[in-house]
Amino acid sequence: MSNFLNKKAACALLSVSFSTLKRYQKKYWLEGIHFIRVNSRNVRYNEDLIKDWMQNSQAEKAHQRAIEHYQASLLSNQKKTKKRT
Repeated sequence: MSNFLNKKAACALLSVSFSTLKRYQKKYWLEGIHFIRVNSRNVRYNEDLIKDWMQNSQAEKAHQRAIEHYQASLLSNQKKTKKRT
C-alpha cells in the first residue's frame, strides 16, 4: 500500500520548492495516480509513484509500468472471491 505525503513532506522528499511541486502536479502528474485531493485545500502525494517518476523521468515506459502496478494493487481492482457457505 502506498504512503501518501502532505506537501511539506513531498517537497522535502524531492528537495524542491512548493512552486516546483505545483508545477510537477500540473504538468507531469496525474490526479488520482500521483496525487489525490482530499478537499479543496488538502492534497496528498503518492510517495512511491513520485519517487519512481523522479527516478524514471526519462523512461516513460518504466514509469508507466509502476503506475499499472499501483493500479492493480488497489483493493478496487482485486478479484472478488466467492464465500463458501
